This record gives sequence, C-alpha cells and structure tokens, in this order.
Amino acid sequence: MTLALAGCGSSGGKATPTANPSPSTSVKIDFFRLGQRAASSKGTVVVHAYDPSVPSSDTVTPDPGDRFVAIDVEGCAGKHADENTGIEPAVFYLQIGRKTYYPVDPGVREPALHKTVLAPGRCARGWVTIEIPEGGKPQLAFYRGLTRIGWVLPR
Repeated sequence: MTLALAGCGSSGGKATPTANPSPSTSVKIDFFRLGQRAASSKGTVVVHAYDPSVPSSDTVTPDPGDRFVAIDVEGCAGKHADENTGIEPAVFYLQIGRKTYYPVDPGVREPALHKTVLAPGRCARGWVTIEIPEGGKPQLAFYRGLTRIGWVLPR
C-alpha cells in the first residue's frame, strides 16, 4: 500500500497536530498488527502495545483538553548496524484522522524509551508517551526512519 505524506514537524516536545492537506511526495508504508516485527533499514522495529490512558506524572501534565497515551516499542539492530544505528522516541508518532501527534519529552509512562545507540544484535524497548486531544482515538502508530512503518491500533 502506498500513501502520500508530507514532511513531519515537531514543537519542542509538545504534541502539535500537523495537518497533511497537500502531500508532495509518495512514501511506501507497510502496515502491521500490534506485536508484529517489521524490518527497518538497519534492523527491526515493533510496536508491542497501546495504552489509551496514561496518568500524569508529578512533573508532566497534559494541556487542558488533552490526555496522555503511550505505545510500547522495541528496536533491534541487525548485523549491518553501525555507530549511527539506534532507536529513540522521536521516530514514532500517532495519527488521528489526518493529524499527527509526536512524543512528549520527558516520557510519562515507565519504563520510558530513551535515545539508545544499538550494536549489532542488541535491542532497546520502552514506552513512548504522546499527548492527544481528550476523546481522540488514534488509528495508527508510525515509525519514521529511512523506511516508514505503520501499526494498526485497537479501536
């Protein structure tokens, strides 16, 4: 399946929806069910689970009208990994309709995924927390590296 997507943006750690009204490039995206491992450019990546209700922490609370959700993710380096191979929360995002939502920093759900350089055969796993509108129901979780991969979230 091929979807047309525009460039991605970030707002310094806060969740900012990014509309995609006029895509400029086509990107091939493979879709998987939660728990299915997918090949990335230098290894594998998987979204294991989705948590639709993450409580605030003592230091991080969502904006009024928003709530926290989280995805449990894992990245593993393949045999051709190099010093730039790794995983980090910023390579994941959620989609609600035509809007995208990016991770908050610091993460709220523990154990949180942190930026990690991976040697060949090594893996890192953790939760990525994302702030979305109250009542929002994400349909898809995405990984954006040299390849773009999507996982269908439960309804």
